[in-house]
Amino acid sequence: MCEKFYIEKYQYVLAMLFAIDEINSNSLLMPKVTLGYEVFDSCYSDLVAIDAVMCYLSGNQSKVPNYSCRTSPPKLSAVVGDSPSSGSIAIARILGLTYFPQISYASALPSLADKTQFPSFLRTVGTVDSQPVAVVQMIKHFNWSWVGILSSNNDYGDQGSQKLKLEMAKNGICVAFAKTLSTPPSKESLDDIINSILKTKTNVIVLYAYATDLIAFLQTVTTNKMAGKVWVAVGSWLPSAVFTQKDLWATLNGTIGLAKYSANIPGFQDFLYSIYPAKFPNDIFIREFWEQVFTCKWRENNVGNVSVVSPNVPSCTGKEELTKVDSSVYDTTNFRLAVSVYKAVYAVAHAIDDMLSCQGGTGPFNNGTCANFEDFEPWQVPPSVCCGSCPPGFRKAPREGQPFCCYDCFPCSDGEISNQTDTTDCLRCPEDQWSNEDRVKCIPKVIEFLSYEEPLGIALSAISSACSLLTISVLCIFIRFRDTPLVKANNRNLSYLLLVALIFCFLCSFLFIGGPSIITCLIRQAIFGTIFSLCVSCIFAKTITVVIAFSATKPNSSLRKWVGSSIPNSMILTGSSIQSIICTSWVIMYPSSPELDMKATKGVITVECRNGSIAFFYIMLGFLGFLALVTLVIAFLARNLPDGFNETKFITFSMLVFTSVWISFIPAYVSTKGKYMVAVEIFAILSSSLGLFCCIFAPKCHIIILKPHMNTKDYLISRSQIVRKT
Repeated sequence: MCEKFYIEKYQYVLAMLFAIDEINSNSLLMPKVTLGYEVFDSCYSDLVAIDAVMCYLSGNQSKVPNYSCRTSPPKLSAVVGDSPSSGSIAIARILGLTYFPQISYASALPSLADKTQFPSFLRTVGTVDSQPVAVVQMIKHFNWSWVGILSSNNDYGDQGSQKLKLEMAKNGICVAFAKTLSTPPSKESLDDIINSILKTKTNVIVLYAYATDLIAFLQTVTTNKMAGKVWVAVGSWLPSAVFTQKDLWATLNGTIGLAKYSANIPGFQDFLYSIYPAKFPNDIFIREFWEQVFTCKWRENNVGNVSVVSPNVPSCTGKEELTKVDSSVYDTTNFRLAVSVYKAVYAVAHAIDDMLSCQGGTGPFNNGTCANFEDFEPWQVPPSVCCGSCPPGFRKAPREGQPFCCYDCFPCSDGEISNQTDTTDCLRCPEDQWSNEDRVKCIPKVIEFLSYEEPLGIALSAISSACSLLTISVLCIFIRFRDTPLVKANNRNLSYLLLVALIFCFLCSFLFIGGPSIITCLIRQAIFGTIFSLCVSCIFAKTITVVIAFSATKPNSSLRKWVGSSIPNSMILTGSSIQSIICTSWVIMYPSSPELDMKATKGVITVECRNGSIAFFYIMLGFLGFLALVTLVIAFLARNLPDGFNETKFITFSMLVFTSVWISFIPAYVSTKGKYMVAVEIFAILSSSLGLFCCIFAPKCHIIILKPHMNTKDYLISRSQIVRKT
């Protein structure tokens, strides 16, 4: 229920009823067709207006979007309303989806003229002071931009048409042609005008002329059977005797124009006095209207319940006389917007009547076709534009050598938007924003980094954790079997140190995952370089240990004195110290910090660590590669030493894997950007660490756990002797 009842608004309903009664009683208008109606009160609420329209479109009070529950006619034709502009906007967005006609009798908001947003919205309100301005407004209202002008050969026609051209230019409407009627008219001049209309293919022609100058022209149009044109008439000839000539009716059908506004509706005042509740028992408003007008109360409400009536308020009888009501309460002389409602209903009726009378070949649609009255589409009024409007997200580009109404529509570039129809330039978004998919608004750029929440970050962190736990498990196995020959071989302390270093290698991956911070950016590359140098130095030391141990068994060997010395420890200390100096110098001289990269990826702000010096990064990798290469060469040369304790074959394979990973890392790292660059480095860290771990420790764990009989001194000595004899 609405909060308040407005008598003047109820008059709009009565104007509609009056118009419908007239139309249904008129045998010349919509013959054999009855115009029906449904009335909904929007209560000045946008939500109620939407609810009412959904009920109307769906039928049976069932609000089912894009579906009609109506199982039989009547055919829905149009919606008249709403009164407030906000309500009209709300329902116009729904009705515009299917181009369902909506005719407002009071909404005057300028934005409702935007045919892109409200393609099926029309209205019967609005006046202007001068004829040219009024004509231009009417042309814009129908979204026409390709219009011809025909004027009389006198001051009225010349001055009026010139002003009309200026107004059209101001409002972006192109003049398809501008011709002057000769006095007296000649066949050559009339044929020239007809040819101009046919050549420009315009469907709308403004006739800024007197009736006496137009008769010969209109007769020529009729003779040439030129149908489907909309003639725009100005006040000089619209109320003239031209329309009494039956031979011109087919030509003038569809003529629109300007005339003096009149709020008089013949017979409407008598109709307003003739209403009473018993006459309209199904009118849901009339009882409330009666209470308002006569300041009375009904003893029974609409559902038969007895209502409480104050002793000071008289009871309504339904026989009170409206003629005795003061005009300040019930005004029957000033119809104001009621005339707009009346005309809106007639507009619908005439549109339906035009469909009924349309004949194939002379219709307003493609190839002169007509709408099928048994199954017509509500959106079916002829357009007249050189080019369609460029919607938001596009810009207009003029066609060379053609009028400015003829143009092409191009989508805005990435990072640019246009939020209005027919804009000529796109606007660039701020640096921290990007255009949305439709290029109609700027939206904040996506903040991107390799996070723990995304699948890639989850996968890398899971692999790193699993590998760390696996390495810890192997370390525990080596400690548990520390006194076995296989663990003692090649310096078990080096194996312990290498396993600890590999654990930290796997764990340092976590420094690269998650949002970059000042601390992580400062230390992650330095820690990565130092730990990997420690790993490779340990492997290098193990390789040297094998070489010294084998050489010391030869008679008179000069390396016999280095057995058991601290040479391996010195190598580890030297290799890791040099890398530590490189990384420390890098951190001190060129400290890394988080930064925002606005341009690496479209629509994305990449948060990354700024490498202060790329040269230091490659120096660090170069030294690491040098250690790996030296270790690979020595291990390869010592791979066939006849010793049962020899693990240089495994070291050779591990170094091949290690160097292959980091050689392929460099081009992959350079060719990627953003979070994927970080992911490539993490992948290289994990794969190279896993390669070292598997190649060196997997064979030993296999023997320790699954083949303990091979982990004995006698077995290793006998195997060594077999190798020596071979």
